[in-house]
Amino acid sequence: MNIHHDNWSALLACIGKPEELDASARNAGALIRRREIRDAGTLLHLGLAYGPGGMSLREATAWAQLHGIAELSDVALMKRLQNAVDWFAILAAQTLAARAGFTGCTGYRKLRLIDGTAIGAPGGGSVQWRLHMGYDPHTCQFTDFELTSSREAERLERFAQTADERRIADRGFGSHPECIRSLAVGEADYIVRVHWRGLRWLTPEGKRFDMSKWMLCGQRTLNLQKPGYLQICSRLS
Repeated sequence: MNIHHDNWSALLACIGKPEELDASARNAGALIRRREIRDAGTLLHLGLAYGPGGMSLREATAWAQLHGIAELSDVALMKRLQNAVDWFAILAAQTLAARAGFTGCTGYRKLRLIDGTAIGAPGGGSVQWRLHMGYDPHTCQFTDFELTSSREAERLERFAQTADERRIADRGFGSHPECIRSLAVGEADYIVRVHWRGLRWLTPEGKRFDMSKWMLCGQRTLNLQKPGYLQICSRLS
Protein backbone atom coordinates (compact mmCIF):
# COMPACT_ATOMS: atom_id res chain seq x y z
CA MET A 1 0.00 0.00 0.00
CA ASN A 2 1.37 3.37 -1.02
CA ILE A 3 0.69 5.82 1.79
CA HIS A 4 3.27 8.45 0.80
CA HIS A 5 2.17 12.03 1.28
CA ASP A 6 1.88 12.86 -2.44
CA ASN A 7 -0.52 9.94 -3.04
CA TRP A 8 -2.65 10.41 0.02
CA SER A 9 -5.42 12.59 -1.43
CA ALA A 10 -6.20 10.06 -4.14
CA LEU A 11 -6.18 7.15 -1.68
CA LEU A 12 -8.37 8.99 0.83
CA ALA A 13 -10.94 9.78 -1.90
CA CYS A 14 -11.33 6.03 -2.50
CA ILE A 15 -12.12 5.42 1.18
CA GLY A 16 -14.63 8.18 1.88
CA LYS A 17 -15.42 11.88 2.07
CA PRO A 18 -13.70 13.85 4.86
CA GLU A 19 -16.94 14.77 6.62
CA GLU A 20 -18.17 11.15 6.50
CA LEU A 21 -14.89 9.88 7.93
CA ASP A 22 -15.02 12.47 10.72
CA ALA A 23 -18.55 11.40 11.63
CA SER A 24 -17.76 7.68 11.64
CA ALA A 25 -14.59 8.24 13.70
CA ARG A 26 -16.51 10.24 16.30
CA ASN A 27 -19.23 7.59 16.50
CA ALA A 28 -16.63 4.87 17.01
CA GLY A 29 -14.84 6.86 19.72
CA ALA A 30 -11.67 7.23 17.66
CA LEU A 31 -11.71 11.00 17.28
CA ILE A 32 -12.58 12.68 20.55
CA ARG A 33 -9.87 15.33 20.89
CA ARG A 34 -8.38 17.20 17.95
CA ARG A 35 -5.46 18.79 19.74
CA GLU A 36 -2.74 16.76 17.99
CA ILE A 37 -4.68 14.99 15.25
CA ARG A 38 -7.02 17.43 13.60
CA ASP A 39 -9.32 15.10 11.62
CA ALA A 40 -10.16 11.50 10.83
CA GLY A 41 -8.19 11.55 7.59
CA THR A 42 -5.02 12.39 9.50
CA LEU A 43 -5.68 9.60 12.00
CA LEU A 44 -6.18 7.12 9.18
CA HIS A 45 -3.02 8.38 7.47
CA LEU A 46 -0.99 7.72 10.61
CA GLY A 47 -2.61 4.33 11.12
CA LEU A 48 -1.74 3.20 7.60
CA ALA A 49 1.82 4.47 7.98
CA TYR A 50 2.27 2.46 11.17
CA GLY A 51 0.45 -0.69 10.00
CA PRO A 52 0.63 -1.44 6.25
CA GLY A 53 3.36 1.18 5.84
CA GLY A 54 5.67 -0.83 8.10
CA MET A 55 6.85 2.08 10.19
CA SER A 56 7.56 1.92 13.90
CA LEU A 57 5.80 4.37 16.20
CA ARG A 58 8.88 6.60 16.31
CA GLU A 59 9.35 6.45 12.56
CA ALA A 60 5.67 7.28 11.99
CA THR A 61 5.76 10.33 14.26
CA ALA A 62 9.01 11.58 12.71
CA TRP A 63 7.62 11.05 9.20
CA ALA A 64 4.37 12.85 10.12
CA GLN A 65 6.26 15.84 11.52
CA LEU A 66 8.56 16.00 8.49
CA HIS A 67 5.59 16.19 6.11
CA GLY A 68 3.52 18.52 8.28
CA ILE A 69 0.85 15.89 8.93
CA ALA A 70 0.87 15.96 12.74
CA GLU A 71 3.16 16.61 15.69
CA LEU A 72 2.89 14.13 18.56
CA SER A 73 5.01 11.69 20.52
CA ASP A 74 5.23 8.00 19.81
CA VAL A 75 3.38 7.25 23.06
CA ALA A 76 0.57 9.64 22.11
CA LEU A 77 0.31 8.00 18.69
CA MET A 78 0.12 4.55 20.26
CA LYS A 79 -2.80 5.63 22.46
CA ARG A 80 -4.62 7.22 19.52
CA LEU A 81 -4.20 4.09 17.40
CA GLN A 82 -5.39 1.86 20.24
CA ASN A 83 -8.56 3.96 20.55
CA ALA A 84 -9.08 3.73 16.78
CA VAL A 85 -9.00 -0.07 16.46
CA ASP A 86 -12.79 -0.42 16.18
CA TRP A 87 -12.98 2.41 13.67
CA PHE A 88 -10.26 0.88 11.51
CA ALA A 89 -12.20 -2.39 11.53
CA ILE A 90 -15.36 -0.57 10.41
CA LEU A 91 -13.52 1.13 7.54
CA ALA A 92 -11.93 -2.15 6.46
CA ALA A 93 -15.30 -3.93 6.48
CA GLN A 94 -16.95 -1.14 4.49
CA THR A 95 -14.14 -1.13 1.92
CA LEU A 96 -14.27 -4.91 1.50
CA ALA A 97 -18.06 -4.86 1.21
CA ALA A 98 -17.94 -2.19 -1.50
CA ARG A 99 -15.33 -4.11 -3.49
CA ALA A 100 -17.16 -7.42 -3.12
CA GLY A 101 -20.56 -5.96 -3.97
CA PHE A 102 -20.17 -6.86 -7.64
CA THR A 103 -18.41 -10.14 -8.36
CA GLY A 104 -19.17 -10.50 -12.05
CA CYS A 105 -19.66 -14.22 -11.44
CA THR A 106 -22.06 -15.79 -13.93
CA GLY A 107 -21.92 -19.32 -12.49
CA TYR A 108 -24.55 -20.90 -10.28
CA ARG A 109 -22.28 -21.16 -7.25
CA LYS A 110 -19.86 -18.65 -5.78
CA LEU A 111 -16.58 -19.98 -4.47
CA ARG A 112 -14.95 -18.75 -1.29
CA LEU A 113 -11.67 -19.99 0.14
CA ILE A 114 -11.49 -19.97 3.94
CA ASP A 115 -8.23 -20.10 5.86
CA GLY A 116 -6.36 -18.71 8.83
CA THR A 117 -2.79 -17.94 9.77
CA ALA A 118 -1.00 -17.58 13.10
CA ILE A 119 0.83 -14.34 13.86
CA GLY A 120 3.58 -13.99 16.45
CA ALA A 121 5.16 -10.95 18.02
CA PRO A 122 8.35 -9.55 16.47
CA GLY A 123 11.50 -11.30 17.62
CA GLY A 124 10.28 -14.87 17.23
CA GLY A 125 8.01 -14.95 20.26
CA SER A 126 5.04 -17.21 20.79
CA VAL A 127 1.92 -17.00 18.64
CA GLN A 128 -0.39 -14.28 19.95
CA TRP A 129 -2.98 -13.72 17.21
CA ARG A 130 -4.80 -15.57 14.49
CA LEU A 131 -5.92 -13.89 11.26
CA HIS A 132 -9.02 -15.47 9.68
CA MET A 133 -9.66 -14.72 6.01
CA GLY A 134 -12.16 -15.32 3.23
CA TYR A 135 -11.06 -15.07 -0.42
CA ASP A 136 -13.00 -14.93 -3.69
CA PRO A 137 -10.89 -16.61 -6.42
CA HIS A 138 -13.11 -15.21 -9.17
CA THR A 139 -12.46 -11.57 -8.34
CA CYS A 140 -9.03 -12.25 -6.77
CA GLN A 141 -10.10 -10.27 -3.70
CA PHE A 142 -10.36 -10.90 0.03
CA THR A 143 -13.99 -10.77 1.12
CA ASP A 144 -13.61 -11.09 4.89
CA PHE A 145 -11.03 -11.00 7.61
CA GLU A 146 -11.04 -11.10 11.39
CA LEU A 147 -8.14 -10.81 13.83
CA THR A 148 -8.55 -12.78 17.06
CA SER A 149 -6.37 -14.13 19.82
CA SER A 150 -4.49 -17.35 19.16
CA ARG A 151 -7.04 -19.20 21.31
CA GLU A 152 -9.75 -18.65 18.70
CA ALA A 153 -9.86 -21.74 16.46
CA GLU A 154 -10.59 -21.80 12.75
CA ARG A 155 -14.30 -22.22 12.01
CA LEU A 156 -16.12 -22.73 8.74
CA GLU A 157 -19.07 -20.60 9.87
CA ARG A 158 -17.01 -17.63 11.10
CA PHE A 159 -18.16 -15.40 8.23
CA ALA A 160 -21.75 -14.85 7.10
CA GLN A 161 -22.95 -17.54 4.71
CA THR A 162 -25.15 -17.39 1.62
CA ALA A 163 -27.15 -20.22 0.09
CA ASP A 164 -25.47 -19.85 -3.33
CA GLU A 165 -21.96 -20.25 -1.93
CA ARG A 166 -19.43 -23.08 -1.83
CA ARG A 167 -16.65 -22.81 0.70
CA ILE A 168 -13.33 -24.60 0.33
CA ALA A 169 -11.10 -25.18 3.36
CA ASP A 170 -8.03 -27.28 4.17
CA ARG A 171 -7.90 -30.33 6.40
CA GLY A 172 -7.31 -28.22 9.49
CA PHE A 173 -10.99 -27.29 9.37
CA GLY A 174 -12.01 -30.93 9.02
CA SER A 175 -10.10 -32.18 12.04
CA HIS A 176 -12.49 -30.81 14.66
CA PRO A 177 -16.08 -32.01 15.14
CA GLU A 178 -17.30 -28.48 15.90
CA CYS A 179 -16.16 -27.41 12.41
CA ILE A 180 -17.90 -30.34 10.76
CA ARG A 181 -21.19 -29.60 12.54
CA SER A 182 -21.49 -26.35 10.61
CA LEU A 183 -21.68 -28.39 7.40
CA ALA A 184 -25.04 -29.72 8.49
CA VAL A 185 -26.63 -26.51 9.79
CA GLY A 186 -25.15 -23.81 7.53
CA GLU A 187 -26.67 -22.39 4.35
CA ALA A 188 -23.54 -22.79 2.24
CA ASP A 189 -22.05 -25.94 0.72
CA TYR A 190 -18.54 -26.99 1.70
CA ILE A 191 -15.57 -28.85 0.25
CA VAL A 192 -13.38 -29.95 3.15
CA ARG A 193 -10.76 -32.67 3.37
CA VAL A 194 -11.23 -34.93 6.39
CA HIS A 195 -9.51 -38.07 7.63
CA TRP A 196 -11.97 -40.95 7.64
CA ARG A 197 -10.58 -42.25 10.94
CA GLY A 198 -10.42 -38.84 12.58
CA LEU A 199 -14.17 -38.53 13.15
CA ARG A 200 -17.00 -40.74 14.33
CA TRP A 201 -19.31 -41.21 11.36
CA LEU A 202 -23.00 -41.97 11.96
CA THR A 203 -25.98 -42.70 9.73
CA PRO A 204 -29.13 -40.55 9.96
CA GLU A 205 -30.52 -43.21 12.29
CA GLY A 206 -27.61 -42.70 14.69
CA LYS A 207 -25.89 -45.99 13.90
CA ARG A 208 -22.20 -46.33 13.21
CA PHE A 209 -21.37 -45.83 9.54
CA ASP A 210 -18.94 -48.50 8.31
CA MET A 211 -16.60 -46.51 6.08
CA SER A 212 -14.40 -49.53 5.22
CA LYS A 213 -17.36 -51.61 4.10
CA TRP A 214 -18.73 -48.77 2.02
CA MET A 215 -15.38 -48.23 0.27
CA LEU A 216 -15.00 -51.96 -0.48
CA CYS A 217 -18.39 -51.93 -2.15
CA GLY A 218 -16.91 -49.63 -4.80
CA GLN A 219 -19.59 -46.97 -4.49
CA ARG A 220 -18.61 -43.51 -5.66
CA THR A 221 -21.09 -41.48 -3.64
CA LEU A 222 -23.34 -41.98 -0.65
CA ASN A 223 -26.11 -39.43 -0.36
CA LEU A 224 -28.00 -39.69 2.89
CA GLN A 225 -30.97 -37.99 1.22
CA LYS A 226 -32.00 -36.06 4.28
CA PRO A 227 -31.71 -32.31 4.94
CA GLY A 228 -28.90 -31.47 7.31
CA TYR A 229 -26.76 -34.54 6.62
CA LEU A 230 -23.49 -34.80 4.78
CA GLN A 231 -22.81 -36.26 1.39
CA ILE A 232 -19.77 -38.50 1.65
CA CYS A 233 -17.60 -38.89 -1.46
CA SER A 234 -15.01 -41.59 -2.03
CA ARG A 235 -11.49 -40.65 -3.19
CA LEU A 236 -10.90 -44.12 -4.66
CA SER A 237 -10.31 -44.27 -8.41
